[in-house]
Amino acid sequence: MDELLLKYVDEFDENFPVFLFRSEDEDEIKATIQKCLDDGIPCKIPENLECKY
Repeated sequence: MDELLLKYVDEFDENFPVFLFRSEDEDEIKATIQKCLDDGIPCKIPENLECKY
């Protein structure tokens, strides 16, 4: 997965928001990252995401 994360950073100049996928297994996360790379569209963080600090 590290290789995909590095490709994501190279492509979009930002980190992939792994924290949004904590409940997903590694294969699902890899598939999501690969889809972003294939489509040329970065993963968007939902604006209505409630952050609890």
